Amino acid sequence: MKKSIFVFSLLVAVMTFGVFFYEKNDFKQNVDLARLGEEELFSYKSKYVGDASNVSRLLDQLAFGTYRRSLSLQTVKEPYGMTVHYDMENTEMGLKKIEKLLYDNAVILFVLIENLDRITFDMNVDAKHVSYSFEREQVQKQMDEHLSVYAKDIDRFRSLLYALKGVGDVEKAVGEAIKEHGKTYGKGEYITEGHIILGAEQKGNEVKAYTIASVGVFEFQDGIFAIVSGSGAIPTVMTFSIDEHGQYKLIAYEEPLDGDAYAKSVKRMFPKKYYSQVLYAEKYYDELAKQQERQAREYLKQIGRDAKVSTSYVEKQPLNISVEAMNHFLTMLGSDPFLSKCPDWLGTREVIEQGVRYVYETSQSKTNDERDVIVLRKMKEDGTVIDMRQYVIEENKLKRIK
Repeated sequence: MKKSIFVFSLLVAVMTFGVFFYEKNDFKQNVDLARLGEEELFSYKSKYVGDASNVSRLLDQLAFGTYRRSLSLQTVKEPYGMTVHYDMENTEMGLKKIEKLLYDNAVILFVLIENLDRITFDMNVDAKHVSYSFEREQVQKQMDEHLSVYAKDIDRFRSLLYALKGVGDVEKAVGEAIKEHGKTYGKGEYITEGHIILGAEQKGNEVKAYTIASVGVFEFQDGIFAIVSGSGAIPTVMTFSIDEHGQYKLIAYEEPLDGDAYAKSVKRMFPKKYYSQVLYAEKYYDELAKQQERQAREYLKQIGRDAKVSTSYVEKQPLNISVEAMNHFLTMLGSDPFLSKCPDWLGTREVIEQGVRYVYETSQSKTNDERDVIVLRKMKEDGTVIDMRQYVIEENKLKRIK
């Protein structure tokens, strides 16, 4: 988003649209945009401002939802619009902060309600009666993308919210830091990440981001682009320094301790206001997995590959050998560079070596005297065999015969 230049129309008279009127009673407190749920907000996307119940519920979730007293909609003719009345007499928030949050509300409303053209926020504050009006065209001029782009999917909508909250650069830095951290997990073809930014604080040239983070490492197994290693929903605090060019550099990546020390370390890492979220971080896992799946699908598009994506364990066909023989096979896989890339199941996995994709395959057959044979192959994508080894099982151990 471009650096915001807020243009407000400060009106003295009350503007009345008057085709729908809704009286406001008791709703949950929600003042700060940073406390909004992205998925919940996105679920209110609509083509029509005339969907009064949807508009009302959406306004409940935006800043100042608890202060709303009435809503009127203009749906008779274009330009279609709404007037929202707030009673702000009991707040101590200054007009500058109010203006910023109302602008944010307007941007979100224009993005989520397709035919909304005009918004007026009418309020009583500090014993004054004031109104702020926003036009879709006016707001559009402040955006890098067309407003409709931000409504295409949850990732684009999330980027909008981060930009409104002033953490757009932090969001990018967090994603990159998680992927870098993901390199410490098991090897795979592509590292994805998922994260929820609960809040960010800046002091001088340092920014501390309070997050729920997750890593997902993917590779092709039996033709499926499957997750092979990673983490769940981990409360993570990242600290960045900002140089003179505005570039972020990670200086600390902190995760909680395991076991009995987990809760205590989480409380040490995070401000109290985040306890209810970080102590039950597993509730974010589905959203984090969706983010990883979207990144994995985008990667497949980049490499021109059409394949199923799985963020959970994919059932494999095991080798039909004894437990003792299997244990010996696994020991061999860990001690030989070629064998270590072969599947420990009947199937294939793909590995990129120096920019070239190879397929490693494990299969099983029988000798003429009915002994089990394990065949391991390294092939090019077209099926050309580069290397092959065969092992016969004797006395629960694998003996190479080719």
